[in-house]
Amino acid sequence: YIYLSPSCERIAGYSPEEFIANPKLLFDMIRPDHAEKFHQHYADETNKETPVFSVVVPIITKSGEERWLEHNCSPVFDGQGNYAGRLGNNRDITERKHEQEVLATQLRLIDYAADHSVKELLQLFLDEIEVLTNSEIGFYHFVEADQTTLTLQTWSTNTLENMCTAENVGLHYPVNEAGVWVDCIHQRKPVIHNDYSSLSHKKGLPEGHAPIVRELVVPVIRGEKIVAVLGVGNKKTNYDQEDVNTIQRLANVAWESVVRKQAEEARARLNIQLEAKNKELEQVVSVASHDLRSPLVCIEGFSDVLETSLADIISVLDSESLSSETKERLEQSIKNSRTSIEYINKSASRMESLLDGLLQVSRLGQVEIKTEDLCMNMLMSDVLCGLKFQSEEKEARIDVAELPSCQGNEGQINQLFTNLIGNALKYSDPDRPCIIRISGHKEGTHSVYCVEDNGIGIAPEFQEKIFMLFHQLDPGAAGEGLGLSIAYKIVERHNGKMWVESDFGKGSRFYVLL
Repeated sequence: YIYLSPSCERIAGYSPEEFIANPKLLFDMIRPDHAEKFHQHYADETNKETPVFSVVVPIITKSGEERWLEHNCSPVFDGQGNYAGRLGNNRDITERKHEQEVLATQLRLIDYAADHSVKELLQLFLDEIEVLTNSEIGFYHFVEADQTTLTLQTWSTNTLENMCTAENVGLHYPVNEAGVWVDCIHQRKPVIHNDYSSLSHKKGLPEGHAPIVRELVVPVIRGEKIVAVLGVGNKKTNYDQEDVNTIQRLANVAWESVVRKQAEEARARLNIQLEAKNKELEQVVSVASHDLRSPLVCIEGFSDVLETSLADIISVLDSESLSSETKERLEQSIKNSRTSIEYINKSASRMESLLDGLLQVSRLGQVEIKTEDLCMNMLMSDVLCGLKFQSEEKEARIDVAELPSCQGNEGQINQLFTNLIGNALKYSDPDRPCIIRISGHKEGTHSVYCVEDNGIGIAPEFQEKIFMLFHQLDPGAAGEGLGLSIAYKIVERHNGKMWVESDFGKGSRFYVLL
């Protein structure tokens, strides 16, 4: 060396005189895994064809700290073009490199969280934190809402494999029994213990715990509560504010990822439970619908017996042995009996229709949907053919536009539009001709259909209820209030959407997106 600037001591810890005395000192400082790269760079520096050389390498300073250098140099030639030496500069880019690594870690954590468990996410997080802070120990503990209980959650891979054999994962642990690292909970701020052995209030370590030289512990705070504690330990040099800043940034990313992941896992568990309950309910409904038919058969049979008995009674009314008063009482009794039988038969018929509807609802959830390309205009022709009697009875005019095709189960989609159009016929306005229009259009990959009528309409307060089971706008109307519920369930099973718009007293528009 001919000259070294004084800044080399600020960056590397060695004075210019030490570098001059040992020309290979810079090579010795390069971190071993980058040494070959730097040697190759040094060998290439004398190449006249490449005027400027640049390389980024980590060095270990005199104090043992790791720093990153951006090393640039170019060859120097004399007036005759002979190689004379090199002119170089070394820039300390540790902060820039560290920032890049923190950002890269944040992205890795977010990406990793998508398809890994909370425990796996936290372990990767601790492994990354250890690398960024040059630590050997890492732990992450949850703090319960009572702020007095810890859930000992997980440790870094290195801690578990090489540093600590204590078994505490998932245990609940009182804060007042924990070590000095809970100072961060009491003080509600990051705590650095760079001289752990001199702490007067330390309680000793449990059997199998890693020995601690120094530690940095950071609380994760949300609102007024401390929700978690993150700690690292045994960095070769002292922890500083830069380490605190790094951990706080990543701790926030980790916590948000954990909360999101816990919510996803809870939702997945709830969906599984709901699916099991729905299947159980569908099975109960199916069995009940089947078993309740037996008493219905009995009711209808005994109604027939009563009718026969009444016929026998009527046959003796003409007997001359009966007084006019007796005949009058018998005739009234027969009339009352027939009225009762009529009520019984109507109720039994309504019950049977209700059971048919419930059975249909239950089967919708049990049958696997096999979809195919559907020509909706052809399907609509079949639907209207099935509703021919009702539409003629209402003297309805039904207009069908050109409809886009869709993917669906033919039987269920037929049932869907049969129910919607049947509902429009049922609730037509008796004071004006019944007109129903069926239209459709494409929205990207979706097909949207509309069944529009000029019927009695739906009041705003009922528009969110009409798809519920057994809900009828007109309790006196025929049916059991299952038609729209079945239609809605069919759309749900096709992963579609269904909604209604209505002007009360003017008509309704039912939309289906498939």
